[in-house]
Amino acid sequence: MRVRIGLALLVTLVFATADPAFAQPAGDEVPRRERRKSAIASKIFRGDWWDYYNRAITKFDAGDLQGAEADLREAIKFRPDESARARTYGVRFQEYFPKAELGAVLYEMGRYWEAAPVLQESLASAAFDQTKFYLHEARRQVALRSPIDKALPSIRIADPAPGLVTNRTSITIRGQATDDLFVDRILVGERPILIDRAKSSLDFQVEVPLPNENNSIPITVYDLLGQHQTQVVSVETDRLGPVFSLERMERLGQDRVKIRGMAYDRHGLAAVEVAGTRLPLAGGNSTRVDVEAPLQGEDEIVHLQLADGFQNETLLQLSPKIKVGKAPSVETRVRVAASSPLNSWLVAASVTGPRIDLLGLQPGQVVYQEEVYIDGRVRDASGVRDIRVNGLPVDIPEPGPVYDLSFGHAAGPLSPGTNVIEIQARNLGQVESLRPLQIHCELPETELENRLAVTVPPVEVAGVSQDPGLGRSLQRRLITELDNLKRFSIKASDELNEVMLERRIAESPAADTRYRVSDKTLTAADLVLDGFVDVRNTTIHLSVNVVSVQSGDLDASVPPVSAQKSDPDAVDRLAHDMALKIVQRYPLATGNVVAVKPPTTDLAKPHGVRIGMQAIA
Repeated sequence: MRVRIGLALLVTLVFATADPAFAQPAGDEVPRRERRKSAIASKIFRGDWWDYYNRAITKFDAGDLQGAEADLREAIKFRPDESARARTYGVRFQEYFPKAELGAVLYEMGRYWEAAPVLQESLASAAFDQTKFYLHEARRQVALRSPIDKALPSIRIADPAPGLVTNRTSITIRGQATDDLFVDRILVGERPILIDRAKSSLDFQVEVPLPNENNSIPITVYDLLGQHQTQVVSVETDRLGPVFSLERMERLGQDRVKIRGMAYDRHGLAAVEVAGTRLPLAGGNSTRVDVEAPLQGEDEIVHLQLADGFQNETLLQLSPKIKVGKAPSVETRVRVAASSPLNSWLVAASVTGPRIDLLGLQPGQVVYQEEVYIDGRVRDASGVRDIRVNGLPVDIPEPGPVYDLSFGHAAGPLSPGTNVIEIQARNLGQVESLRPLQIHCELPETELENRLAVTVPPVEVAGVSQDPGLGRSLQRRLITELDNLKRFSIKASDELNEVMLERRIAESPAADTRYRVSDKTLTAADLVLDGFVDVRNTTIHLSVNVVSVQSGDLDASVPPVSAQKSDPDAVDRLAHDMALKIVQRYPLATGNVVAVKPPTTDLAKPHGVRIGMQAIA
């Protein structure tokens, strides 16, 4: 582990200067990331970007910070863009995050002003815990060495509005905290909001309970120097139905009575019904009741129903035998709603169904296979309970209430012509939404010579996998699923890789001309489907990068599909769903080719320029 003496001195300095409750614990180590090792065993240093990068990592681990900095800067000159799957040569890839490593090196050298912007730029490519830690500490060190900060942090509460009244048991507080020397911590009540790194402006959202009739929730924001500002959010709750004060009940005959009294609710009445008849309201928070009503049943009962603007309801039963005064309620129903102080009632999320957005296929789209993959997103303020596609449930792996959920599900078989796929979502209030997706299906016969030629290397595995054969199993299953779709012809990845290695693509003229079209052996495949599986505690996620053999560039990045780790058919499900997403990314195209646009090379990026290329102005 690369924990240096300088870091210990830094932590001691922070404890002496900032609020101890918000300083980095002295016993904490840098959250080192597990690097995915290069698949290249280079014995000769040829001066390529990966040679500089891999040598810099070795120097960093050995404590040669100056040497690591020099090599990382050389690597960035050749290839400035970071990537988790950077192509070196052939079908070889490795991870490449030189700016994350350079920022860490600069921090360890005490050059905090230089480290912070480099680390910030790297976070746009990958949010490693190590990078977040170094950026947070670099900003803290810059703040400690800056002129005295006299400005306190500021807080802007976007929701709820001041004076909110609700009958919910909890509420979402949304806002923004800002500070010129970066926001370090936020407390909502006594609950801290997790911040992975200090930021000058930070949006926050947190759900807080409302246990009392009047609730005061303090929001406190701390900057890197421990200075803080507090703002209190006040929310009033009303979970009680209206009350009815009976003044007189007079029998008018054998089966009728006259009722006089007063209905009241401190936040205003929305409805008063006597024996099923709705009475006109006087406005405000009270209404006088003076009506005749029939007696019902052997018990001679008159039913009253009162509701306030939150739809808190009170149901009462009156009879000539009742004493004058406050009528007892038979039942109180509480429904979710909210209001402003002006009694303009707002419909809450549980009254309307969840919002369903389609992220992949769109209405009216034409597909060329009998099964499709539906990508979507469901959002609901009260929580998503379940999602169904054509009546089949979609797994919701997250525990507890889920308010914003991305989902994927295979749907089919489709019939030639127009098909309607129904996506249903239900929230915790049992309210449903329906989103129909109408698509047109055409099932042409694809001749073998018209199919895209692809090769599928073994899938790389990362995470907590205990199955050494998972990568090969996914490779074989994905090949089978792609072949079944009759859109691709499969080329043996091992044979293609051997050809590329034998010809030493990294040094050959074929690499400089981006795989000459005349070399039919190298163009045996059109695309390389480079898979990567991330195994987590309860789920497995499979993603695929599609690399063009002709250009050597990344042609597409297919978003991941997921399966439960406990599912015995997880491998089959992942391969099946990913194959559907790939074929939707590369649908069958029919028609006449008018012109072909050549690939564009950015001359400002050294890694895009090859020996022997000609520039025509």
